[in-house]
Formats: sequence, structure tokens, C-alpha cells
Amino acid sequence: MRNGVNILMKKIFKISILIIVLLIIYVYALVILNLPDMLIVFEGENVNINTLYGIDINLKDENYEAMLTSSNIGEAAFNGKGKTTLVASLFDIKLKDIEVNVLD
Repeated sequence: MRNGVNILMKKIFKISILIIVLLIIYVYALVILNLPDMLIVFEGENVNINTLYGIDINLKDENYEAMLTSSNIGEAAFNGKGKTTLVASLFDIKLKDIEVNVLD
């Protein structure tokens, strides 16, 4: 009888670990899908994009005149008008391009 309980507990543990892993993958997929494709901001406006651990948002073109002026992760202020592209990546794997239009 003890053997049957141990086998049942092992199966329940394996199934619960699998459900937790699938739930984490689902949450990451939702966050990635909810990242915007395009942003329109005014010059000097702060933009805050909430992400999870491992998702980074960086400038695609480093020599763009509307550079990011903040060093906080996911938060930036754009100075200068024009267009730029941000790249969202998960552990250095490119996921999505975010086009940013800066207006005066």
C-alpha cells in the first residue's frame, strides 16, 4: 500500500511541475504579444514598457538623434524628433521590432 501512495505522489508532483512550467511559458507569451508594434510619443515624454525577467528593449540604431536619455530598464525619455526602432529580445533572441515616432 505504501508503494502505491509513493507512485501516486510522484505522478502528482510531475504533473504539477509540468503545469507550472507551461503556465510560465504562457505568461511570457502573453507579455510578448502585448508589446506594442508602434509607439507615438512627444519629445521629452517618458515611456515605460513593463516587461518580465529576461525581456530587454534596446535601440536598434545606436547613432539615432532621438536617443534614450534614461538608464532604467523599460523606461526612456526621447529627445529630438524623428523615427527610431526598438528591439525587444528574450535572452538575446530577437522577438519583435517596435517602431517609435517622436513628435515635437
